[in-house]
Amino acid sequence: MIKLPPGRLLIVCIRRIGDVLLVTPLIRTFKRHWPEAKIDLLVFKGTEFILHANPDIQNIITITEHANFLEHYQLIKKIFRAYDMAVSTLPGDKATLYAYCAAKYRIGMLGTDRSHWWKRLLLSEAIKFDNISTHTVLMNLRLAEILQLKLCSEIVIAWDEKDAQKVMQLLDVNKKLAILHMRPKFTYKEWIKEGWIGIANWLLQVGYTIVLTGDKNESERKMADELLDILPEGAINMVGYLSLSQLGFLLSRAKIYIGPDTVVTHM
Repeated sequence: MIKLPPGRLLIVCIRRIGDVLLVTPLIRTFKRHWPEAKIDLLVFKGTEFILHANPDIQNIITITEHANFLEHYQLIKKIFRAYDMAVSTLPGDKATLYAYCAAKYRIGMLGTDRSHWWKRLLLSEAIKFDNISTHTVLMNLRLAEILQLKLCSEIVIAWDEKDAQKVMQLLDVNKKLAILHMRPKFTYKEWIKEGWIGIANWLLQVGYTIVLTGDKNESERKMADELLDILPEGAINMVGYLSLSQLGFLLSRAKIYIGPDTVVTHM
């Protein structure tokens, strides 16, 4: 058993941006219990921007998704036994091995496949991974339950004053805003254009100002332009103009956010 509180703690979350965002309640849980602890996060390169300005995190370490041998070697050399505790939020081979290398005390997740028995040997404590019937936030927080900590389910989207000023230069955040983020990373999640037109027209009719958001790639810009050509006035195209932290500030001021598989309301 680890001697608490840990001075340095590494959380491994090598997955997509949404998964990195959903690990922030676990980070906040640890930080509230151990305010002096220095918490680092290990994530895939390109997902770290969602953590920009997060006050709970000391350092963000990145590695490319398809790293070569030299990149793995350099990472392991950097983190090897540098922490008092390591936490893997995924049952994958890499995440478990990184946690094992980083600290003598490791908490992690195990899949149901019996061939993963060897990972149990690398972990000091483990929980069963369940991505079917348990929300990701609750799954992550079970890693804190092992230590009998009081849980915090708050998802943390952070920004700094420059981010806020940038958004307020582009938009009137005091209006009744509805954000539409139309394009997912994977096409199987994509909604039909007619559906977006229908929801956008309804939102305009009930008094919302629509803000279209997305990445700056050509396909997302094209879809936003096509929608704007059809809609009446009251829609603003912000596709490709906002960073993730700036989008975080915008989300905090909007009444509604609608994405390909997510609806959030602050009525």
